[in-house]
Amino acid sequence: MLGYMHVRALMPPDTCDVNAHTCTDKLKKKSCRPAGAVSVTSSVGLAATKPQVDGGKDYRSEFQAKNGTTAMALVEKLSQRHVLLNPGLHPTEPFMETFEEVWCPLKTSRDPVGENLVKELAAELRAKGSVFEDPIFPADTASLFADPQLAERNMNAAQTFRKDQDAFLAGVTGIQWKRPKEWGDASAKVVMFSGKGSGLDPDDVAQGRLGNCYFLAAIAGCAASADTEDILIRDLCIEDHADVGLYGVKFFINGKWATVIVDDRIPCVDEGNGWYPIFASPKEHSGQKTGEKELWPMIFEKAWAKLNLSYEATAGGLTQDAASYLSGGLTKCLDLERGDENDAVWAECKSILNPPTGKSFAFLSCAVRPDEDPSNLGLITGHAYSILKMVQTKCGKRLVQIRNPWGQHEWTGRYSDKSDMWTPELCKEVGHENEEDGSFFMLWEDFVQWFEGVEVCDPIVLANFTEGDLCRVDGLLSHWVKGKTAGGDVFCQTFKYNPTCKMTVTKDCDVAITLFQPDVRPMFHPDEEDLTNKLATVYVSGGDRQAPEQVVVCRPKDVWAGDRGNAK
Repeated sequence: MLGYMHVRALMPPDTCDVNAHTCTDKLKKKSCRPAGAVSVTSSVGLAATKPQVDGGKDYRSEFQAKNGTTAMALVEKLSQRHVLLNPGLHPTEPFMETFEEVWCPLKTSRDPVGENLVKELAAELRAKGSVFEDPIFPADTASLFADPQLAERNMNAAQTFRKDQDAFLAGVTGIQWKRPKEWGDASAKVVMFSGKGSGLDPDDVAQGRLGNCYFLAAIAGCAASADTEDILIRDLCIEDHADVGLYGVKFFINGKWATVIVDDRIPCVDEGNGWYPIFASPKEHSGQKTGEKELWPMIFEKAWAKLNLSYEATAGGLTQDAASYLSGGLTKCLDLERGDENDAVWAECKSILNPPTGKSFAFLSCAVRPDEDPSNLGLITGHAYSILKMVQTKCGKRLVQIRNPWGQHEWTGRYSDKSDMWTPELCKEVGHENEEDGSFFMLWEDFVQWFEGVEVCDPIVLANFTEGDLCRVDGLLSHWVKGKTAGGDVFCQTFKYNPTCKMTVTKDCDVAITLFQPDVRPMFHPDEEDLTNKLATVYVSGGDRQAPEQVVVCRPKDVWAGDRGNAK
């Protein structure tokens, strides 16, 4: 169990099987909340791995020979702190570990240990006069493809309008990894953030030839938190060592913050007028400064790919899951009913985005209903969007501002950018701008018609449970082992053998209980059926409860945004 003291639970499942009791919901694509187990001493040998390129280079040895054993040890230590477990491998003996994680969501407080390790690594590189070349996530096909031996499979595949659903890198050849000065405008100043104020804007994000709209919608949502001075993105990103090509991005992995380091080499193709990134790229918009080249979306995308072992493995997912990785927030989905005003959902979402305290940077996202085809209105079936704003106007209209992570291709219906329904007064009231930047407004009633729900990730709610605006996680890491600790559900006589923990309540308080299972994403292979994760449940007993009460059910999800293209 992984816990918020507010208890979260992480139990990488085996068969949930004692006396032939088995829980086996089929996982179509992702675990119920993509998350990975932090590497621990009792889990040695259980890390997720992938096929290697035949005759591939020994990047670790080359890095160590160039930069020394201390630098290599730091790289390895940072890698071990975020390595994900392989959900298909299991310890043969039971184990249980506890931990505590504390941070303030409104301050730069996440993973100070990781920050110091990155600082030490940067010092080693400077002492050697080196620029960072990541030996763990090298600039070759092993970092692009889930199976690098299949790297040439899609070279001749056709490209379509739905670049996010094409076969991975369909029709793309001649890929080279380039530093920032080597692609785009070579004269532009390379910066992490560009623009007015803090330099962060949802319009910075533009999707490329990868079905990771869910992740880009999440980081665009993070960038929309202007009232918090963008403290989240700036705390997540370690940019102090750009002079040696070293960056870090912090992710919340099963109750712990861990930093993923990357270099700034980005996969690019020659478009005839120069080299440009294949995947996420800078999006030019009115908020940016001229003569600057902004990196942060590409660095975040590359760190997410490294965490999951390849760019290809990051295709397809749920936006609230990515937002939870980025913020440590609690997630939920608010379903929308066609033909209904959905007043309760409107009121809840609006209050989340505009709390009375003013302290909020919750992330809201949505996806077009999978059974609809509103392409004639500019919407993309099954595609993920960020929700930036919800406004009830003086004349009583309910408007929702949404953003397509493509950075283009917008809604063309009522109150679209070019609609004649806009007046100068209304534009000023809601902050509407007519730009082809992927952002647009919709009437709430139209939104309800075409979107299936609102996904919410709230990083602040945990801080409301404690004094001092602190988020605190008390975690339990354990495992079900067949015949020993896999006790089955509450109806089994062996139920008592399941991993358990005791929590002492000294006064009335709120407790959030969350269950994590290892993410199946890093184990994706285009020629293999997706791994199956089991149905998992958390029960609470004690106090005035006469019997264990089910409080959390972790079910696999069948619907996600984006696609793997050639995955069936």
